[in-house]
Amino acid sequence: MWLVCVDAFSKYPYIVQLSNTTSTDAVKAFTSIFAIVGLPETLVSANGPQFTSLQFKKFCLKNGIQHVTTAPFHPASNGLADRFVRTFKTSVKKNLDDGMSISEAVIKFLVTYRSMPNSNNKSPAELLHGRTIRTLLTQILPVTKSS
Repeated sequence: MWLVCVDAFSKYPYIVQLSNTTSTDAVKAFTSIFAIVGLPETLVSANGPQFTSLQFKKFCLKNGIQHVTTAPFHPASNGLADRFVRTFKTSVKKNLDDGMSISEAVIKFLVTYRSMPNSNNKSPAELLHGRTIRTLLTQILPVTKSS
């Protein structure tokens, strides 16, 4: 089971493997993510019991997060995360078919996805961090600095 969290501005994804889908596990995962990037103003989620529980509501309230749930039985209403989940599943399955372990497959996917330019010619990592990140590919290709 995976908790998928995608930043709406940068499209930078966070993926946390969960052994259980309880509110406690969801809160721990989000706490870990938010320790890196800060607290969001709004969090959009599905209507799973882990996200509609009193514990999760208290977590959001305590952290000043407006929590919005998608329409029941209509996951496409959270199109950003829904599209990302499809891309994640397809890419990780291909990596697994190529003989990688699950952790290698997920890491390879994340490195690639986070560093690939989008339609604005900026990667999610660049939008989030304000700079181009260093990858194996950037070490091979010459980087031109603009003044």
